[in-house]
Amino acid sequence: MKIGIKYCGGCNPRYDRKAVVKRLIVDLMEKVPVKTDQDLTNVDLIVKVSGCRISCAHTESSPNCPIIELSDQTDYETIFDTILSACSSLKKD
Repeated sequence: MKIGIKYCGGCNPRYDRKAVVKRLIVDLMEKVPVKTDQDLTNVDLIVKVSGCRISCAHTESSPNCPIIELSDQTDYETIFDTILSACSSLKKD
């Protein structure tokens, strides 16, 4: 699975965004092979990483490429489970 990473501008981060994304990728790699890319073309899923709940990191979605938003480190478990579920559905297709 190829995951696109879209960061906000970082003007008011309330948590260490890069550390949470790094943890997410490391934890995912233990379960499924993933690659990350900041080029959002040809990705299976986009993780929109906002530093706060304002969510100013805009990106276009498409039916074939869902967007998951990470706007607080407490979102981690939900994001992780959602990505694993998306990986499972891609394997079935």
